[in-house]
Amino acid sequence: MNRKTLRLVALLIWVAGTAAACPDRALAAPEPAASVDPAPNPLVMPPRPQILVAAHRVHARLTSLGCLDCHAGAVRSDRADDRLLPAPELCERCHGPHDSERNPSTTNAGTPNCGFCHRYLDSTNTPVAPPASGETALKFSHRRHAIRNIGCHVCHGRVNARSDASGLEAMPHMRLCTRCHAGRGPSDGDASADCQACHLTSGSVIKTQFPGGLLKPPRWMQGTQHTLDWLARHGSVAGADGTICGSCHRQTECQSCHDGRLRPRRIHPNDWLRLHGIEAKQRPDGCVSCHRQQSFCLSCHLRLGLSSTAPSGTTARRGSVHPPASIWVYGPRTSRHHATAARRNLSECVGCHQERDCIRCHATAGMGGPGLGAPYGRQLNPHPPGFRRDCARALRLNPRPCYACHRTDDMELLSCR
Repeated sequence: MNRKTLRLVALLIWVAGTAAACPDRALAAPEPAASVDPAPNPLVMPPRPQILVAAHRVHARLTSLGCLDCHAGAVRSDRADDRLLPAPELCERCHGPHDSERNPSTTNAGTPNCGFCHRYLDSTNTPVAPPASGETALKFSHRRHAIRNIGCHVCHGRVNARSDASGLEAMPHMRLCTRCHAGRGPSDGDASADCQACHLTSGSVIKTQFPGGLLKPPRWMQGTQHTLDWLARHGSVAGADGTICGSCHRQTECQSCHDGRLRPRRIHPNDWLRLHGIEAKQRPDGCVSCHRQQSFCLSCHLRLGLSSTAPSGTTARRGSVHPPASIWVYGPRTSRHHATAARRNLSECVGCHQERDCIRCHATAGMGGPGLGAPYGRQLNPHPPGFRRDCARALRLNPRPCYACHRTDDMELLSCR
């Protein structure tokens, strides 16, 4: 058998041994790498005191015992803080008070040597109750993973190769969990990618305050590691995916700085007043997440004379933000016409204009006298072609926009009832 064939056989053996990692996905379960999160965060999974001297490697190599022979309760456990250690009676099946020549758990006098397995002994060499273990801050169900045929070695690595697995080194770390919990659907057994599926919550967000400190994101999670430059970086991360911030932070935390009452220079660049119009056109949702259009944007535009309703003494720059009237108002309806701009992004218009600005041109002359826009109403139809076919439905759902231009006795409005 040549070297190429040997490598192929070795690969097939490896795939067969790891195929149960996730349904329909062959994932390896290597020993956690020392360079990438080698153990769970101790705030989420506090180290537990070592109760027994668990020689997993000896049990695996010298006996035919499997994981469930000692940890049978794992397949029925639905809580992360369940104690899944073997009962004393189970251990005594092999570690009974036998002859010390055959069993090192007994002394030369034939009395049990409890310290061979137990860490906590009193003055009479009798096992005592171990100290209370820390409560885990995770939600986890061994039973649900066992139903999906996910083997013990997938999450706990090669624990059978360890001389004694007593701490967090035998527990899965977050990056290992996300191999399945990535929201890929049936290929991963529909494993949820929601943070709250595993983490404890405080209201609608993940619990981050623990006695040992503050829980922060790992360094590999979409660049969200809260390093010293986080204040400068967090805006771009939040802009790319705000939901990841919302997993741990309430909106009130963001609003405490981004409430629009102040203009912190560290949020916007120094030339922001000159450039913000371009950003507002491209991403208006980014502006309104902090600023109110009518109370913040409009008030500033009024002071600068950029609005048609500005005081008469500040109107020198009125209309400078729009194309010439021959294109913006009176010309054919092209991509530069105000009607097209309003339908594309009405929120951009209300940054400067109020409803009365539109009514001045679009109000009708009502039945029996001047309309609501008198004496300015020009009866310019703001509706798209074919609107009358569905105007009755629009009036029935919300008559408020209709009454902005039409009187209740307007003949055109009556025809839509």
